[in-house]
Formats: sequence, structure tokens, C-alpha cells
Amino acid sequence: MKQDARTGALPCVALLSPGAEAQHIELLRSGVDECFVRPFAPAKLLEYLRSRLAIGQTSGQGPQNGKSLIYGDVEMQIDKHLVRCGGGEILLGPIEFKLLRHMLENPEKVISRDELIGVAWPSSAGVGARTVDVHISQLRKLLKQCSRGAAIRTVRLAGYALARRAK
Repeated sequence: MKQDARTGALPCVALLSPGAEAQHIELLRSGVDECFVRPFAPAKLLEYLRSRLAIGQTSGQGPQNGKSLIYGDVEMQIDKHLVRCGGGEILLGPIEFKLLRHMLENPEKVISRDELIGVAWPSSAGVGARTVDVHISQLRKLLKQCSRGAAIRTVRLAGYALARRAK
């Protein structure tokens, strides 16, 4: 669903039963944008959906229209939800796309896990540092496979940074 151009921008929400929190990371890996554990306030779900759908309803005249971010041999075309790396296209889930976008907007800056949580999970309830680590690990593997110049560097006790690959 996330890979289809017609539905890729739509929010994907999972509703979890109490006690099923262990599935949270697996759902995020599969491309779910947000998880809500029942019982939850319906107003919270509606607020989330309204904020996500409002983003997708822009007129196309905002600053993102046609915007590309480039670092080394990694290029992201935001409006097309397309990432090229080392000459080929790489497929990212929505969370990895948000994380990489933020890193490309702030190259070589050390970004804390809390900041990354705020970027990828706007209503960060229930998202912890380990969840960020899992998604950064996925991004790191993809960059290692396709990029000769870019890598994600771990800065102990501080966070992560998009950096030049060590020669």
C-alpha cells in the first residue's frame, strides 16, 4: 500500500489490543505510521488523521514542491517520495523516509533520538529509543549497500548523524 503512488501518502494506522504492545515495533517496520493501543480517546485518533490528511491536501505550491535534498550520492525527491542512492532507487517505508529526510535536511548534525521521535512519530506516545534504533539500523543497512559516500554515524549518548563514509 505504501509503495503505490495512489495510496502511499495516506496514513496507515494500527489499532492494538491491550497486551499486544510487543507487536508495535513489527508494525512500524511494516510501514504503519502510527499505533494506538485500545482503549484510546477517539479525539486523539481524529486529531492525528486530520493533521496527516491536511498535509496531503496542500495545493502543491508550498516549499516542498519539486524540492530535492542531496548529500553525497544520496538524493531525495520529496514531492515524489523517491530516494536514489548510488545511481539506483531505494524503497523506504514512511518512517525511514521521514528519518532520512530530517537527516538530509541537517547533514552532519548530531540528532538526538528524542528529536527523531518528534520527526517520525508526531504523537510520540509509546515510542522509545529502541524503536528509533531499529529504524536507524534499517537505514544504515540500506545506505551501506548502495552509497559510497554517505553513512549514519552513531554518537554515543547523543544520537545519530548523517556523515561522510570513512575511506
